[in-house]
Amino acid sequence: MEDVNYITAANKAIQKEKEENYDLAALYWGRAKYLAADIKHRLWAQYHQENNEERHSLHNSYRGTLRAQKENQKRIASVLKRYMNKQAANDDCI
Repeated sequence: MEDVNYITAANKAIQKEKEENYDLAALYWGRAKYLAADIKHRLWAQYHQENNEERHSLHNSYRGTLRAQKENQKRIASVLKRYMNKQAANDDCI
């Protein structure tokens, strides 16, 4: 088992934040919170843990919204293409 202290856990949490892995960052901040010897470090880690839990939730919601928008754009493009092909076929018949 690796030797984990407050600094190690906090540095891993910061790295996960940079990678936008907010769920893992929250986990590491939680670990840092319990390893902190000083109350100000404990409070700092707790704040960051809660913040990253919130960021994880918002980040997933945002990605879901982007995915839905992309699917809607594809669906609209498909319908428009079928409509234009139908109109072109009708123009050829005239």
